Amino acid sequence: VYAALMATLSADREQRRKAESFLGEVEAQPGFALVLLSLIQQDAGTAESRVVRAAAAVYFKNLVKRSWGEEGKLSSADREAIKGHMVKLVCENGRQADVQQQLCAALSLMSKHDFPAKWPSLLPEVLSQFDSSDLAIVTGMLLTTDSILERFRDVEKSDALFAELKYVLDLACAPLTALFGRLGGLLGAASSSEQRSGVLVALRLVCRIFYSLNWQDLPEFFEDNMPRWMPEFERYLSLDGDDDDEEGPLEKLQAAIVENVSLYASKYDEEFAPYLPQFASAIWTRLMRSNKHDQLAVTSIKFLSSVVGNAVHSAKFADESTLRQITSSIVVPNLRLREADLELFEDHPVEFISRDFEDADAETRRRSARELVSAMCKHHDALTTSLCLEHAQRLLAEYSANRAEHWLAKDAAIHLVVAVAVRAETRARGVTRVSDKVNVVDFYETHVAAELAPGGSPHPVVLADCIQFVSTFRNQLDLRPVVPLAAHHARSPTRVVHTYAAACLDRLLATGKLAAADLEPHLTALFEALFVILEPSPNGRRGEDDAAWENEYAMKAVMRLLLVASGSIAPAAEIVTDKLTAALGRVCANPRNPKFNHYLFESLAVLVRGAPANAQRFEQLLFPPFESVLRMDVVEFAPYVFQILALLLTLRRNLSPAYVSLLQALTKPFLWERRGNVPALTMLLEAYLAVGAATVVDQGQLEPILGVFQKLLASKQFELYAFKLLVAVVLRVDPARWRDKYLATVFQLLLTRLQQQRDRVAYVHHVLAFCGLLAGQHSPSLLVAALDAAGPGLLRQLAGHVFAPTLIATPRFNEAIDAKMTLVGFTRLLCEHPDALHDHASTSPWLATLAALLALLQANRPDTIIKEPAAHDDLDDAFQLGYDSAFSQLHFGTRHDTAADPFPNVTDLEAYLHTNVNQLCLNNPIFQPLAQQASTSSTNTAPNNLSPSSRTDGPTDGRGDPGREDSDSFSSSSSSSSFAQHSIVVPLLLLLKPRLGLLPTTAAALLSPRLPSLPRATSSLPSPPLLLIRPHGPPRGYLRSSPPRGSRGSPSFDVYPPEPRRGRAALQSYLLTSRAPGVLRAG
Repeated sequence: VYAALMATLSADREQRRKAESFLGEVEAQPGFALVLLSLIQQDAGTAESRVVRAAAAVYFKNLVKRSWGEEGKLSSADREAIKGHMVKLVCENGRQADVQQQLCAALSLMSKHDFPAKWPSLLPEVLSQFDSSDLAIVTGMLLTTDSILERFRDVEKSDALFAELKYVLDLACAPLTALFGRLGGLLGAASSSEQRSGVLVALRLVCRIFYSLNWQDLPEFFEDNMPRWMPEFERYLSLDGDDDDEEGPLEKLQAAIVENVSLYASKYDEEFAPYLPQFASAIWTRLMRSNKHDQLAVTSIKFLSSVVGNAVHSAKFADESTLRQITSSIVVPNLRLREADLELFEDHPVEFISRDFEDADAETRRRSARELVSAMCKHHDALTTSLCLEHAQRLLAEYSANRAEHWLAKDAAIHLVVAVAVRAETRARGVTRVSDKVNVVDFYETHVAAELAPGGSPHPVVLADCIQFVSTFRNQLDLRPVVPLAAHHARSPTRVVHTYAAACLDRLLATGKLAAADLEPHLTALFEALFVILEPSPNGRRGEDDAAWENEYAMKAVMRLLLVASGSIAPAAEIVTDKLTAALGRVCANPRNPKFNHYLFESLAVLVRGAPANAQRFEQLLFPPFESVLRMDVVEFAPYVFQILALLLTLRRNLSPAYVSLLQALTKPFLWERRGNVPALTMLLEAYLAVGAATVVDQGQLEPILGVFQKLLASKQFELYAFKLLVAVVLRVDPARWRDKYLATVFQLLLTRLQQQRDRVAYVHHVLAFCGLLAGQHSPSLLVAALDAAGPGLLRQLAGHVFAPTLIATPRFNEAIDAKMTLVGFTRLLCEHPDALHDHASTSPWLATLAALLALLQANRPDTIIKEPAAHDDLDDAFQLGYDSAFSQLHFGTRHDTAADPFPNVTDLEAYLHTNVNQLCLNNPIFQPLAQQASTSSTNTAPNNLSPSSRTDGPTDGRGDPGREDSDSFSSSSSSSSFAQHSIVVPLLLLLKPRLGLLPTTAAALLSPRLPSLPRATSSLPSPPLLLIRPHGPPRGYLRSSPPRGSRGSPSFDVYPPEPRRGRAALQSYLLTSRAPGVLRAG
């Protein structure tokens, strides 16, 4: 493990890959995590030892992140041993900050799952170290406490949260307050700058813990002890630091104190009122006196904004002189660019763009100054606007006097006008409301348009400001004259300018105000300019680093341009495709920018969708680079390739020899081992079945596809895709090819898992949808026969004990099409095959199923069941990159007709259900009172109580409320009665719900104790023949069900050869020599 960790840091890619593969294989072994901890603990004092310890700490943190929240991935013995060593390790590594930080992050991840219920000793053990005389240990424990208690910030209130918070407060408040006072004494006694810095770091952590404990509500302890905390806060704010421009420990402590003060001023203003004046004065004084440190300035301005914007304190700022002083001394100076900002602009443009243009998470001075202006306008709009415009005019006059020297004044003026003009905006839509006191269009025509003209601005910063102004006010301006200007500035040699131009073009196109006709005269110039950005610059004429061409903004603009001008790009489609595939070839060597990569494949998908008639030509252009991606095993790109292959396949509508030859490889186990491949490969196999199901069966690939279904079904994470494959088979394949041969096995697998997952709503919904599809698409008798073959009367038991209670408790489906399949199929079952759910002994299953369908109908409105998108489903304005390290679905890579509505003729589900039930009642009058009873009760069930929030996927005891028994709901004598004796309990409870205030979940909870437990209907079935439909062996890495070593259980997934690529010969050899019962039979 030591050598592998060192190899992961090697410059040799192949060596890194082998080391990572080795670690991935051994991490599942018991004791591996403890090996990592032992490596972290061993300090040989050498540089290599420090590197390995840091690498082990990082790997351990990632291992905890992957495995701690999932049962079975780490043994209980390992978990307990880890928890027993974590606090000690954090203490011991106080001198190596990088290792300590990783351990604290791991401990925080562990605590999210185990603290306090499964780890009650954690906090007492940590707090006991607060009395240590070693400041390094105290700091480590404070860091640990801070990481644990971050959970109380920025989360919604709940009873469980407050129970945990009270537990923590009872333990932590007094030790934390005592430590705060002791650290104050240590700070005064510090004899060196190093000791002083160490105490300041510890004090800052105390302030962060204070913030966490006070975020939800004001604890009584801290309210009573404000006289012990607030004077110390004020004292630390008055301290002066060094003249260094970099923020030191004191400035970071002061920023944390200002955050605490802002929290109290905004949430607990009544209790904090006696302290507000002195803190406002202290923070105001510090802002006026020193303006060097970003984080301290930002938090101070935010505090001032919260006070100014509060109606209680607004009168204190109504005076013109006060507002003028704020504007001139705080707002304008913080809107101006500083030397550090100019260095970012020139030397680190990516960071500058992230901070200035993208509203990154990191707060900036400019953003805080704009928020302060907005707070001032909230109660003093006219006066604030007048003062800001007055300052803006003064700055513009300064710029006009000497444009070459005073361009910083123009920069500040533009941002000041933006600050005072904007009243409401979103990042996706831009400004939606402007001040009626600022003429934005006039300012653009007078001060911005001339700068944007070719050769207009003498400085790139001003040019970038003007482009940003157009992007911000894109809804208020005429955009057609701006399009050629965007093309011009996208050719700028300055990275910030051409990036702003590309991003601006993307946002202009997203408004919908520009049509293809507006773009057509400029298409060539736009594409040429964007692809100049996306081309490497070998001579370095732009002074960029080697990754500058991976410009995500330019690639997104290409995607948007292809989308909006889709009807006009046919002549240039091949050229654009060549450029994109060339970019793909370059990024294959080192996929380092996931957003760029995502937009690259989105652009390819848009191109393909925009010209469906040219699908074969696109195949000729795209297959070579796609083959390179798969041959080079670029893990990040394989899911994208599979998605675009699925799109191409659905467009061509037939299986060419190339696709047929690829089909057999797609079911190989090693492809399904990577979780990122699973959704994309599922989409591709669905496309195969949609366009060539007969060919798939003729090629002998139906069994491997069903084998993939079997393996995915064994995993909670991937069962959704298992059902997608199963639905595709039922929809697309001739029933004669699968009904007699495979349907019984499929139901054995489904029912076996249902016995284990009957309380998990998502799985029951999947089974319901499949059963509904089978009954609705083919025949109810097929469903009845399949379940009767598994066990006589099994359908009645499932309907009464599992299906109906689940639907009544949680009728909202995650997928609308699943709801429709369930309703159509079970309607046919109720009305065309009623005897399957109804006999003389009991009418309850039929009645319960109808009541469940009525609840389903109310919770899933008919107009939301199927909504077929347009052929070119546009990116909505709020498009956000749904990036995941393993799989990101292409927005334009999905053809919805591959998942077409299996019942297109059923457009009104309510009418469909009522018509069929009424027809049944006419033909069989015995059902009329039952239908009337269910219908009457369902009309009194409010659909707003059938929301997704009532859905649960956690294990329960079957009564809707985990571990709860409603023993007082019925008399003891009725608890032993048969299901037939209270067949009307569900409808009656639904009928009484408005009066009793019962949710449908409660109805199910009351009903459940009355029902006998579900018989183990599948327990007498033979074990599913696992090898029957999976001749190629299983994917590795999924859930395994191996019997203990030495036992003789049923054939498990581990009966396959360890290496799935060795072929059938090795498999047959293994099976013939295996003595596990049932293996030869199954084989």
